[in-house]
Amino acid sequence: MFNYYFILQTILKSLQISLLNLCEEMVLQRFPNHSSGVFNESYMQDILLPEFLFNLENNTVQLNEWKKEHEGKTPSKSLQDSVLEHVGRPVHALLR
Repeated sequence: MFNYYFILQTILKSLQISLLNLCEEMVLQRFPNHSSGVFNESYMQDILLPEFLFNLENNTVQLNEWKKEHEGKTPSKSLQDSVLEHVGRPVHALLR
């Protein structure tokens, strides 16, 4: 006599593994550069535009103060580094 529960369980497990593999492939295609793929996402586009930091980067006093406090980096570079560190890498780690 067949154990239908066992057969169904085996089929479902096989489907689950196939779906996980498919999702992993899709994630790797979506983020080909790993963590830096976050820069291509629509939700990041607005804050990565030069206009987002225009006032800060065009004010010489504020810009020099920023660079002093952030190892010589511009606000744009600091923002990119922060997005990569606090969004891109955790998302990539979660999806791996």
